[in-house]
Amino acid sequence: IEPENPDVKTAINNYELRLGAYEESKIFDIRREAGRLAVEGKIDESFSKYEEYINKRKTLSRDELIEYADICSAAKQYGKAIETYKKLMDQEFDYKLALRLAQDYYFIQDAANAKNLLENLNKIDPANDETTLLLADTYAISNQLSKAEAIYRNMLLLSTDEKATHDLIERLANLGDLHVKNKNYEKADSLYNEIPTTTKEPDIIKNVFDKQIFMSDALINDLKLEAAEKLLNSLKAKIKNEE
Repeated sequence: IEPENPDVKTAINNYELRLGAYEESKIFDIRREAGRLAVEGKIDESFSKYEEYINKRKTLSRDELIEYADICSAAKQYGKAIETYKKLMDQEFDYKLALRLAQDYYFIQDAANAKNLLENLNKIDPANDETTLLLADTYAISNQLSKAEAIYRNMLLLSTDEKATHDLIERLANLGDLHVKNKNYEKADSLYNEIPTTTKEPDIIKNVFDKQIFMSDALINDLKLEAAEKLLNSLKAKIKNEE
């Protein structure tokens, strides 16, 4: 075979092009497999497949980076998700991606970064309930309980959805737990006593009673025995009325 023969050169070029296309197709098959696994809820397997895809692909498009970041987040690989979302945000601001970044900061309890980002997002779109609720949750883990409570109450006033209403009531109850942790028993008691007057949902009411029992233990450990006895007697009466 003559290497310089034009027909030979053409044949070699065609072979290399087809080989390259075949190899590229096999690489994209890995991405498609990652997507299929994600749809099936096999998130950890999907993440592993996407890692394999990245190692072969090297350079990702913006859409691929978004897909990868979302899979990382779903797989609780928050460090990699945050790194990728930040890279995307450096390229171009996107409200939805910024919110996903804030969510991952929240999931790793990085309240400072989550709060800064969410406060800015809340200024951009004050009507976005998802952002507002996550900001309130972030205030809660930052021990800024009055700010969290104000947002929960405002959203509760505007809520027209039963499930969302129950969710907000439960969040107010959880604030009571944080007040107990801070030894602010009076405020916790006020929240716990208010909730049964705002809902007849039995699971929520039972949950509040359980929280009050926990608070009585905290009062006893804090040697506030009279307050603990008063709370338990009140709780017995409430439980009897519910029966």
